[in-house]
Amino acid sequence: GATSSKKRRQSSTPAAQKKPRESAGKAERIKHKKVRVWWEPTKAKRKTEFAGMYWPAAVLGSQNGDKINVKYDNGGLEEVDVALVQPVCPAKFGKEKVPLVASELCEVFNRSDTDPACWVARVKRVIDGGNAYDIEYPFHDTRNETVLAPFVRRARVYKGGEWRFLDVGQKWKDGEVGSPMELKLVSEEKLLGKVRKAAKATPTKKTEAPKPLAKAKAPKEKPAVAKKRKAADAGAAGPLPSSAPALPKPKKAKNSYLVFLDRHRESVRKKQPELGVKELANIMSGMWKKATPEERESCKQESQALWRVYNQEKKRYNDEAGPEALKRPKARKDPEAPRPPGSAWTLFLKAERASLPEGTSFAEASKLLAAKWKKAPKSVKTKYEIEAAAGKKKYLAAKEKYDAQQKEKASAPVAAARMPVNKKGEVMVVLKANTKPVWVPGPPPGVSPEHHFQQNWSTYLKIQLEPEPGRERLFPAGPIYPDPMPAPVPSPAMGMASMDLGPHMERIKKLLRKNYKEEAYYKLIDLLRPDTPRYEQATRNAFQFIVHCKRPDVKAFMVATFGYEQAEKLCK
Repeated sequence: GATSSKKRRQSSTPAAQKKPRESAGKAERIKHKKVRVWWEPTKAKRKTEFAGMYWPAAVLGSQNGDKINVKYDNGGLEEVDVALVQPVCPAKFGKEKVPLVASELCEVFNRSDTDPACWVARVKRVIDGGNAYDIEYPFHDTRNETVLAPFVRRARVYKGGEWRFLDVGQKWKDGEVGSPMELKLVSEEKLLGKVRKAAKATPTKKTEAPKPLAKAKAPKEKPAVAKKRKAADAGAAGPLPSSAPALPKPKKAKNSYLVFLDRHRESVRKKQPELGVKELANIMSGMWKKATPEERESCKQESQALWRVYNQEKKRYNDEAGPEALKRPKARKDPEAPRPPGSAWTLFLKAERASLPEGTSFAEASKLLAAKWKKAPKSVKTKYEIEAAAGKKKYLAAKEKYDAQQKEKASAPVAAARMPVNKKGEVMVVLKANTKPVWVPGPPPGVSPEHHFQQNWSTYLKIQLEPEPGRERLFPAGPIYPDPMPAPVPSPAMGMASMDLGPHMERIKKLLRKNYKEEAYYKLIDLLRPDTPRYEQATRNAFQFIVHCKRPDVKAFMVATFGYEQAEKLCK
């Protein structure tokens, strides 16, 4: 996968903050022998997908200071730091006598026969008594995954002429540790002692709460707390669960093909790091087609083991969280949206299904009608094709009308949608406190209610209002204007001398850049030259929709100045 900034920070941390590396021993002792080389987290794109792993190699020549030359199994040559070179680990994967425990560091096999390697990882959770583990990768950028026990072993480091183990429960901040050799090491005896102690401390069954004494009374809940809980229950969309599930939602197991991909993906990427996702997928699918029956059977067996673990985890999760927790929520369909028409075949099914005997299953009915459709004469098929074409034409017209309505709803101000609207397009507002509501013409598309009411306020003042004590001002989001109303927008009768946009241009520029292209600002500058015919109109629009508004309506300004189509083109 792609490397995240978290892993990149590990390599960019100053050397002063890192622990000093210790020598891995004399190079002569491991010369010309099989070794494994640790690849640290790095920014280099050539290595970034293979970092946090041990790669098999052979030592070439003698040590040159702190460096030594190695040759990898794929033929690549490199000069590496001696502190990053380790002998090949003698322990086999899946052969640990004592199962691993949570927070223990381990090595995970990449399951590749051509280029075997292993990650250094941490056990996050033990599954099915040690038959599988939930693994996280502190040195490598990839998501957590479930790994079967046959591909996991304890993490070991060769130091002082003997193999030692990484201590349990070690954690570190990003950039503090670059390799397992920098972590705390313990002997096998000490490690297994801690592992057995941790295994005993892990509860296997839930302990029952002690029963209260017969004479003791349960404490009553405080009224304030009870009210809060009732309010929370009333406002919730559905019944609240008694407690959140302790287990994480299990991830679906992989099929044989995905297991095969996991085995060979890293080796293919290492040989051809320039491959994109599509090219890599094509190569991997070709390899799967040419895979031997033995390898396919091996992938199948591993997949079946993963599915067994998944089914056990799923059962445990269902027992605690309920089966509905695993289902994906279905997207709600708009009941007003037009339904797609049926094809000639579906119309034929609908017409002929009634002719079948009662009790015919859906599968049998489909087979019988499919055979009947194949033998049907051309005239019968043409009849249903004409009917399907007519239905499609009707559907497209209805869909076009529906899409236009949805677009109009989306372009209309959100505040206006919250106001009561009648069939004439009028909205109900309370123009003055302690008066009854009245119906007034609603704002046109692209104009906010605030600007619409401000522009027509003089007309609304002529309406005779009936008194109604106790009613407050009703606007989309509460009172917009205090009494009295603010000064009206400059009218054409006002001189242009009182409409200088100079002090406001910086604010207009910032507002435009949020949702419109840079081109929109320069087009506005062209319109605001005094010698242009639309100078006065553009200036008045700027004062009406931006300068004199506490909440500027930039969209209304752009539509009024450039028109709807041009404003849409200038939108980001």
